[in-house]
Amino acid sequence: MNLTTEFMRQYVGGQVEIVGNEDYRYRGQIKDIQIIPDPGCEGLPGQSATLHVEFDYICKFQPGVGYQPDENKPYDLSLAISGVNEIGRGPHVDKGPSRLAVNCSIVGEMSVFYPPEHDRRVLENGMMEILGGDF
Repeated sequence: MNLTTEFMRQYVGGQVEIVGNEDYRYRGQIKDIQIIPDPGCEGLPGQSATLHVEFDYICKFQPGVGYQPDENKPYDLSLAISGVNEIGRGPHVDKGPSRLAVNCSIVGEMSVFYPPEHDRRVLENGMMEILGGDF
C-alpha cells in the first residue's frame, strides 16, 4: 500500500500509538502528517518515502503508572522498510477511516494510526478518554 500525504491527512486530529518490542509505548495527538519522498531508499522493498508526524502533544506509557506527558518531538519512519495495513475501525466505531498499522520489523516497531473519530484517546495530561459504547 503506497501512502500519500493527502490520504494520511485524514488522521490529523487523531492519534498514533508507537510500540517498540515491549521496551516503549507512546501515544500522541497528530498535529500534522506528511509523506516525504526519499530517493535514497530506491531499490528497497517498500515505498521510497519517509512518514513524518508532528504532534500537538505526546505521552509515554510507564508500567504501573500509565501514560505520562513526554517531550514533544516529531516522529519519522522509513516506509521503505515498513509494511502498511488497514486494520478496521474498531469494535465501537461506525464512521470515519480505518485504523492504519505501520510495522517495521527491522526496527522492531509498530505504529497504529487512529482517526479523529476513534472512541479512545490519550489526553494531554496522560489520562485515557473513552467515548460512547458500553464498556
